[in-house]
Amino acid sequence: MKPEPFYKAGKITRVHGVKGQLSISLHEPELFKDYTFEVLFINPSGGPVPFFVSSFSFSLNKNILLVQLEGIEDKASASAFVQKEVFLQTSDLPEPDDNHFYAQEVVGYMVSDLVAGELGPVKEVMDLPMQQIFLIMKGSKEILIPAVEGILLKIDRNLKTILLKAPDGLLDIYLTPGSDEEEE
Repeated sequence: MKPEPFYKAGKITRVHGVKGQLSISLHEPELFKDYTFEVLFINPSGGPVPFFVSSFSFSLNKNILLVQLEGIEDKASASAFVQKEVFLQTSDLPEPDDNHFYAQEVVGYMVSDLVAGELGPVKEVMDLPMQQIFLIMKGSKEILIPAVEGILLKIDRNLKTILLKAPDGLLDIYLTPGSDEEEE
């Protein structure tokens, strides 16, 4: 499956209740707080398959989306979907506001630090349980910076740039001469 037409929105973590409602842990829940879920794509085996949503509820503070899929009406049939990835069509994604972003959207954006200047392009956005991390390439060096409010200052989608203010001392770990060499 090519990543371009689909966005990996989350993962089904468990069946909720006896009527086959699915609990989905969303990767970027703040982007979906006002989104209407009509169709979800689930990859049961081999490729994404569309499933129509008959009802849903959203818990932003728990990063959980509860969905009832059409045709899935009991716990037994719903259990086959547990641990499966959930996708949305990229063309259906809600527009992110301010400094919110989709992970696949910012790969390749040029990152600059308010103090250190240009760092390099985003190679990857790593999804960790508590936060996302930008993996930035400065030449052959990898730089890891949390992609969180307070550090992330501005995303310019037209220029494909990200401005941030790294915590004091963080960039020194990566940019100090000899910082990537093993100690003897």
